[in-house]
Amino acid sequence: EVSAHLSANGSFVEFHFRDNGHGFSVNGSTSSNGHGLENLAERARELGATFTVDSHPGQGTHLKLRFEHSPLKQS
Repeated sequence: EVSAHLSANGSFVEFHFRDNGHGFSVNGSTSSNGHGLENLAERARELGATFTVDSHPGQGTHLKLRFEHSPLKQS
């Protein structure tokens, strides 16, 4: 099962993605056999955002993307 949550707090927006899968050992790195999480972290850095991965074997995974935004101007 996967859940997604979007929230805005002041000038920050956060996307949270959680699953109840098998999880994995992050060991302070987002790299593994593939490049998916590494690419997401790089894209986040390019946008000035933060990307975090919290996962533990047997406990699922939580991905969080957080970035600052400018409020929309109303016309």
